[in-house]
Amino acid sequence: MAVVDLTTFGANLYLLTGILVVLFFVVIPLALAMIVTLKWLRWRAVKKQADLEHDRKRFQPDGRHYPPLGRGLCDACHVADDEVFFLPSGQRLCHRCYPEPIDSPLPGQDTSVWKDPLESPSQGT
Repeated sequence: MAVVDLTTFGANLYLLTGILVVLFFVVIPLALAMIVTLKWLRWRAVKKQADLEHDRKRFQPDGRHYPPLGRGLCDACHVADDEVFFLPSGQRLCHRCYPEPIDSPLPGQDTSVWKDPLESPSQGT
């Protein structure tokens, strides 16, 4: 028959209970707080990126609003598009024909001079 030292058993039980209490009330809440903080920081970064993308589509590089968008037919290239600018003058221009493009120019694309797509070509002699 094994002899159990009740004093050592009581101390071990008391120590084990203390470890479980510390684990439950300190370690787990700290781990949860750290996870929530990391998720919040990631959410903030993603939201900031989405806001920048949203502003890039709404505002021109100089800070002015782009004209209202809608579905329609471009007056310059006569292409139906889901996003056509409705200019105050009554013109409707797609992204390709609008004077200040939303997207950055493609490599090799010359955007230094914009030509009015509605201007008739000059009659040469």
